[in-house]
Amino acid sequence: VVLEGEAADLPGLRELFARFGFRPLQRSVWVGARTVEDHIGPALRQAGFDGSVVVFQADEVDAAARARLARLWRLEDRAAELRGFHRRLFEHLTEAGIAATEAAWRCVEAAPVWYRVAVQEEPPFPLDLRGDDYPLEPLNAAWAAHLQAMTSELVALWSSEAT
Repeated sequence: VVLEGEAADLPGLRELFARFGFRPLQRSVWVGARTVEDHIGPALRQAGFDGSVVVFQADEVDAAARARLARLWRLEDRAAELRGFHRRLFEHLTEAGIAATEAAWRCVEAAPVWYRVAVQEEPPFPLDLRGDDYPLEPLNAAWAAHLQAMTSELVALWSSEAT
């Protein structure tokens, strides 16, 4: 919660909150996912904003409240979106018969789309609302494995473009 009278700090706070995956709930209230370690507190202190913000951490909630929150965050819809994106992304990346250079270009072109979908658009819901079948980690693991497998093609693409 941004304290009243701290309007001069708002641009810097917005940038810092966005960098740490927080999303605005309303003008002066930002919500972020629960993390094992407090990253926002030290970042606020380092940036000189610790006196501008009050940070609240929510305790565990019961099963009914978790189910209600999952509905409010539309986590089933989000999971379906991620599964569909995962399928479409890898159909595009691994299309049969494409040349190595084309495959490398598809990785380059897909990278900002993956980042937008998997990082920027991921709601800052509490982590314990995710079920074991939530598809974000499998998507990210598949993306990382694909990039690893494409290392030589990506290096060759970069080398050919650098000259």
